Amino acid sequence: MALADRIDLRTLHDSCRHDEFRSRLHQVEEWSSSLPSLEEVRERLGVSIKAHESAVTAVYVATRFQNDFESMMGFILRLGGDTDTIGAMAGGIFGARHGVGALPPALLARVEAREEIERLGGELLRAAPP
Repeated sequence: MALADRIDLRTLHDSCRHDEFRSRLHQVEEWSSSLPSLEEVRERLGVSIKAHESAVTAVYVATRFQNDFESMMGFILRLGGDTDTIGAMAGGIFGARHGVGALPPALLARVEAREEIERLGGELLRAAPP
């Protein structure tokens, strides 16, 4: 698993060069001890196709629901907006943290081209430096 610990929001924030990302990541850091409503997440982070919105929203949702895939995906669907992109990114973070074994088997069975995706994932893992 690539992400054994929590996402380091401070490092993400400090490594960003664009204010659109930095301000949203700062908001995510501020929410680390609270649970904002769907409306607050939509308003402050955004749910559009714009990268500075969808990527940071995915990071926030993956952080908030770091051990509960189904609740995470349910939250994303209720957020609305670009749910497929946000779900894909948050799901990728979840998968990197927990591995494929933590994903619901019924959902995995429905993934199109699953064998090819798993093959490519294995190649990426083998190519990664130790």
